[in-house]
Amino acid sequence: MKRFWTIIATHIPQKTNERLKVAVLDTGIDITHPHFDGEGRLKTCRSWVDSAAVVDSCGHGTHIVSTILRLTRNVDVYVAKISEGKTVETVDPIAQVGFAIFHV
Repeated sequence: MKRFWTIIATHIPQKTNERLKVAVLDTGIDITHPHFDGEGRLKTCRSWVDSAAVVDSCGHGTHIVSTILRLTRNVDVYVAKISEGKTVETVDPIAQVGFAIFHV
């Protein structure tokens, strides 16, 4: 963490109001996790598989989103659930996410 904050301090302006949008294509997010309580930077959650985006039975997506939010201040996170677990069964959800992002 110390190395991360050193890199941030060296390369990124400390007083920026610019908002960055980050899409996390993963296993969804456990919206009930305490890290997300009252978190306004967590934006749209959408699923491209058969279960809800706000259910993360694997936990990986929840971990990644939590880490991003903890390490940033000017990032809005959009969650796209493309897998139920550690492997992606098919690339179709990824292609659908890409299509949705670029054809809005």
